[in-house]
Amino acid sequence: MAYKSRFPEFFGFTAALVVSTALFAAPAAADSCTKLSSFALPEVTSITATSIAANSFTPPGVPTAVPVDFCRVQITLRPAINIEVWLPPAADWNHRFQAEGGGGYAGVISYSALAMAVAGDAVTGQFATASTDTGHPATGTTNGQGGANGAQAGGGFALNPANDTLNEGLIVDFCVAVIA
Repeated sequence: MAYKSRFPEFFGFTAALVVSTALFAAPAAADSCTKLSSFALPEVTSITATSIAANSFTPPGVPTAVPVDFCRVQITLRPAINIEVWLPPAADWNHRFQAEGGGGYAGVISYSALAMAVAGDAVTGQFATASTDTGHPATGTTNGQGGANGAQAGGGFALNPANDTLNEGLIVDFCVAVIA
């Protein structure tokens, strides 16, 4: 099977999510957040948007709850790329986006970095923020470099022998950065 670039689909998805982010930022009510779940986008297998109240959610690997309200958007792209976008209330948003994680071979959503970006303090917080596992989850490892769930250390995840296509992790990072 020949390699087929999925960049056009990712770019279209990114553009649609930018528009949806603007829609959430206008009225910051909880129902505005949950409406983001209704988007149907190419290459997206699921979108779940949940309004999270301050101090009610403790992300995996983070010792304390996130101290601010935010909209948590969980997205899965084909073939198995997970993205989380956290949006602060419009009244508190600093009108900036901060991409988190993606260093090395990634493989994990950087929950602690998302929490700092969305909460932070008056100078560093209230960003719209996102992180991705770039399609090769490395859960169960201590260094985030792969090993579990079919992920491979050393970047071996880049070729996906199951469907003979390139898992475009770097393009996913680019798309996540463009999302907000």
